[in-house]
Amino acid sequence: MALRTKTVEYAFATVTTTLAGSTRRDLSAITLYIPETASRTFRSVIVEVNVRGDETVAASMVSWLIGIKLGAAAFNDVTTTLTLTNTGDQQSFVFTRDVTSYFTTNFGAGTSQTCQVGLNFGTLATANHTVKLIITYEYDDSAATTRVKTVRIPLDGTTAQLTAALANIGTNQIPALDTFLPEASKTYRRIWMEFFFNDGGNATTDFSLGVALTGGTTIAETAVYRCEQSLNTAVFGKAHWDLTALVTASTANLQARSNATASRFSLLAAVLYVTYEYNHSASTSIMNSLVLPAADDVGWPGNTVAADRSRFERIVWIEEPGTITLQQSGLVCFLSDPGGVTLNVLVGSQTARTYALTAGSINSGPYALSHRIDAGAAAGSAGTLSRGRNLIDVDWYSTVASAGSNMCAIMFLNYTSGKAGNGDGQHAHSTCWSICDAANALSIQRNIAAPNTLFNIPETDYYVTGLGFEVLGVATGAAATGLVLQAERQAAEDPGAGWVDFASALVRTDAEIGVQWSVGAAREEWDRWPNETDSSRLALETTRPYRICSSTTMTLGVRSWLTYHANTFTVSGNITGSSGGTVNIEIFRSSSGEKIGSTTRVGNGTWTFTWYDNTENVFATAKESSTLLGRSDDGVAV
Repeated sequence: MALRTKTVEYAFATVTTTLAGSTRRDLSAITLYIPETASRTFRSVIVEVNVRGDETVAASMVSWLIGIKLGAAAFNDVTTTLTLTNTGDQQSFVFTRDVTSYFTTNFGAGTSQTCQVGLNFGTLATANHTVKLIITYEYDDSAATTRVKTVRIPLDGTTAQLTAALANIGTNQIPALDTFLPEASKTYRRIWMEFFFNDGGNATTDFSLGVALTGGTTIAETAVYRCEQSLNTAVFGKAHWDLTALVTASTANLQARSNATASRFSLLAAVLYVTYEYNHSASTSIMNSLVLPAADDVGWPGNTVAADRSRFERIVWIEEPGTITLQQSGLVCFLSDPGGVTLNVLVGSQTARTYALTAGSINSGPYALSHRIDAGAAAGSAGTLSRGRNLIDVDWYSTVASAGSNMCAIMFLNYTSGKAGNGDGQHAHSTCWSICDAANALSIQRNIAAPNTLFNIPETDYYVTGLGFEVLGVATGAAATGLVLQAERQAAEDPGAGWVDFASALVRTDAEIGVQWSVGAAREEWDRWPNETDSSRLALETTRPYRICSSTTMTLGVRSWLTYHANTFTVSGNITGSSGGTVNIEIFRSSSGEKIGSTTRVGNGTWTFTWYDNTENVFATAKESSTLLGRSDDGVAV
């Protein structure tokens, strides 16, 4: 066994009541369960806070406080002082804070700890306080019989605005968790629904998001988000609905409505989060739950017909043993525009699903939608998964030219497999890393001397399946803006100087202060495995300066989702006919000719090379001199 990393998430239920400006609110405590205690080291812990202004006249936020408290330890508060000038409209905000060092000092050696988060927003009345923790830690899996994980289960969202009457959002989209999650002896530690939306406000009448469950689980309507509309604005929002009461043995239907007035909430995206413990030793089947970038259009989407659509190709390498079965999976997409957009989305072999994104009176922040890709999807199945290389095509287009900008998406990909010989810690898994928090100054260029937390992969051998960067924060009023994330090359990286652009966005919206939420897929800029053969790529586990450049002033936070596996296989061969000198051996992919590594040996005899796939053919060449050289047959690693 070995040291491993993982990321688990815990959420607080959204608090919808008003909090007066410059007044503190401490959320009710929840319990965090992290049963893997051997060699446990917290690597990155992020508090994410989403909040909506509750103002009835124009007012500005001048500071925000995020406090953290574990157990009996004192609250640790950080206040960021910065005036975010109100432009005369309703506002929403997203902030993050890195609390890794506090967790390291105060979590303790036990398997659980209580946690509170405190909030205070200077001078601005607020509501809809939505908070979650994203916890990445390292542990020794040799003694970890009881383990914990978070599985994210996307639902098909709405395709139009909500009415004033409760209505089903699809059918039986909430699975029976007891059978959906295959591991043995499950204990559910936290279950919640996460909603993303633009609230679509287009009048001064207040309204709320009401949700309910029917079917095997019946939960009466709950108002999980409340919109003060005195200033008549449509803003981006996020809400958490605590589903502790969920009956995990049965399926259920999600229902939603716009309480008090119809035609609000321009699309509703929904993801069910389940954090649970299980008996690893007794489990033979494993749920693998990945977070991957799935779109990152810089500008406008393809338009206006399917033939001119945009496309994002996502390659997913699956190396776990046994039968691979795609489970409930999908995308959460973000798109910005000051007006309405009709967007068509399809993945793989699906039929395009049409989403009518309806603008409010003044459209602040992005739209959001959720789109399933498994066999139960409204658009039909996108296809199947198998061991080895899987190519997933994500397509989209707008029916109106130059409508919509910065279409970006996160894929929540779930599949079951057997259990690897060294345990599920070596399976593909997604880990989250804090790059930077929102700053106490608005700027168009922000230099970050080093990330909050450095990527840390404890395994000697690994393969990166995906690397994505989420940029989230607040942009000041501008009708259009753009941004780019950059990292500085180190001396040993080709060509040894300069800055690398690895994520960018062009965003068109109303000229309001509002949430900025972008996803960048760093596809070809970072190393994929140890001893990467492409010298132009950036090393992952290296401290380096970052930079955020934007066309308008913003205060932005950045986090990264790194997905990798540590399944290894062996390429081997036998050298004959040597004269006793050094034989240089290089290994290549048969399909593309890409060099994947090299080794040497002296004279005749066997050689081996560690590789991360055993489904794709590779071959080796050997050279001792201009006359002593050869090539192997094609074959797979074993």
